[in-house]
Amino acid sequence: MPLGNTLPYGLRDVKLIPYPTLAADTFGSTLIDLPVARTYSFNETEDFEDLRGDDQLQTSHGQGAQIEWELESGGVSFAAYCAIAGGQVVESGISPNQVKRYRKKVTDQRPFFTLIGQSISDSGGDFQGLIWRARATDDLEHELGDGQFLTPGASGTGFPCKATGLVGGLEVADSVYDFIQRETIGNIAAPTLDAGVAPTVSALSDTGGTIAGGEIIRVTGYFPGTITTVTVGGTNATDWELESINQLVLITPAHAAGASQVVVTNGTGASATGAFSTYTYA
Repeated sequence: MPLGNTLPYGLRDVKLIPYPTLAADTFGSTLIDLPVARTYSFNETEDFEDLRGDDQLQTSHGQGAQIEWELESGGVSFAAYCAIAGGQVVESGISPNQVKRYRKKVTDQRPFFTLIGQSISDSGGDFQGLIWRARATDDLEHELGDGQFLTPGASGTGFPCKATGLVGGLEVADSVYDFIQRETIGNIAAPTLDAGVAPTVSALSDTGGTIAGGEIIRVTGYFPGTITTVTVGGTNATDWELESINQLVLITPAHAAGASQVVVTNGTGASATGAFSTYTYA
């Protein structure tokens, strides 16, 4: 059955992937299972500001989407609870006298984690809902009764991703959530950045100037990773600033007359050259 005609159903798996630091700018690799998760729900919200003029409502301006998430589960392992609530788990002794203790201090902050849920599709494939940078921002409830310790629910907010680079061929920075549908069932995996790619230059806001330099040029293209150098005709730009993953501004250096190439370099390599990157000094 084609992907366009399939529907997901039945929660199959939920996993938490803690970020290694509170800065949450580098993906973690440890998958923590929630084996008895019952529901995993989303609620996209966005605040809007009304713009008025001439005594009329002209339009409204969005403040950026955010996602509210909620998990309903049964028993939760110490590892999963630690990923949601923070704190630490300490183990001592060996079986049959092993002791495991979870402790939460007043100074322990709730961490960020990637949250992925998987459902089965009626075609035999799967459907995943991924929140890039989740944090529990609501109350955590617990029940101790009938011989079990349960964490019946946890909820929180999804924040823009702080990692930069390509994941699945798309820039992940500022992403809030993804829905992913696949024709065949796969395993949940921790997100990883694609192999590094060199920058690309696609257009210049101005294609010529004086040999004295000092012209401000806006460069359009794709500038992933850490940009190390920006040159015009092999000479370092007098100054440059990365405005976004797709925009860079430079000040041209002094240079001899003639056609020169704007080249942007990162840790992987240098941008290709051509008519689109040519700046001519006169």
